[in-house]
Amino acid sequence: MEFKQAVVTQNGRALMAKLLAGKSTQFTKIKVSSTIYSDAQLANLTALTNIKQETTAQAYGNNTATVSVVGAIENTGLGTGYYINTVGLYAVDPDKGEILYSVSSASVNGYMPPDTGVSKSGFEFKIYTEVGNATKVDLTVDPAAVATHADISNLRNDVAKLKQAWSNSVDGADDFGKSNAQNLLVTTKNPKKIQGANTSNQLYTLSYFAADRSPFSTLGIPVGTEISFMADVSIAGTIGGEFHIRLGSKAWQTLMPNGTKIAFTNEEVIQVRVHTYVNANWMENLYIDIRLDSVPIGATVTVEKVKMAVGDTEIYTPNPVEATDPLETMFKYRGLAVLDSDNPTDYVWSMTNEYMNYLFATKAELNDLASQVTGGN
Repeated sequence: MEFKQAVVTQNGRALMAKLLAGKSTQFTKIKVSSTIYSDAQLANLTALTNIKQETTAQAYGNNTATVSVVGAIENTGLGTGYYINTVGLYAVDPDKGEILYSVSSASVNGYMPPDTGVSKSGFEFKIYTEVGNATKVDLTVDPAAVATHADISNLRNDVAKLKQAWSNSVDGADDFGKSNAQNLLVTTKNPKKIQGANTSNQLYTLSYFAADRSPFSTLGIPVGTEISFMADVSIAGTIGGEFHIRLGSKAWQTLMPNGTKIAFTNEEVIQVRVHTYVNANWMENLYIDIRLDSVPIGATVTVEKVKMAVGDTEIYTPNPVEATDPLETMFKYRGLAVLDSDNPTDYVWSMTNEYMNYLFATKAELNDLASQVTGGN
């Protein structure tokens, strides 16, 4: 079934002028007719004849001058089949009431079969129409309207795009973050402490790789992959100087949220984060360099909770191979939200499958052990 471009009727044109003048409207119905009209008749029509079915119209804004109106019909209870030759879109004129706003005629018509009780048939219509001023069209969807295929498809897409976050508490307050990505680095559980030397360009290389090999080649992570690096940095003792960091052969990194460096002014712990992409040179060797500038003798700079992960991460976890308890690398709750947010209360929280599976497996092991002990007695 194919339709020609919708023709706005004379009454529709008059309503469009009112919209441009500031009046408002609402699209109300889509009606289906078996009548065949000539193209010359369409603009002057005020009503359709031989209307066979109708449905509630739902309007969606496209831009400032056009809207898309959708509706769906199906053959439940239809005693006699018919050919769909014309579709009319109806709207409310503030002075005249409901009018025939536009008409679409079929270039290839479609047959709506009668309801035989064996299977259902239906059609979905989407009418793209000019309105002049889309801000004056009521885009409120009738809650009683039948959901169209497009509605369901859009809902599926929205569900597929749900934003996720992780936490150890049901309200997201404990270790809230948008990623639970696995830590690629090892030996990160122990803090690294660097003593100030009151010199410029005091270098210290962090070693977080087994046998001086990077995790990228060993884990099959390709060049160009987005990664994130994070660490907590603080100073104690004599305060002063600056902190810089670089990953491998890259230049000294831009630290978020502190720019290209941290200027030590107090003992506050600062979480630094770096977003970058896997470099070809990192496939076999990746080093993490720290540079201290003018950090006084008597100062101790501590770097801890270091994590590098694929994608975006904001929560520290040790590498799974180093965890004494698997729960150290798992998050108890996963949150879901329609829109990305930095507010934990915008998410709906539920326990993660990973966490629940671990608990069930542990409980099964304990039950099995208990049964063996009981059987041994």
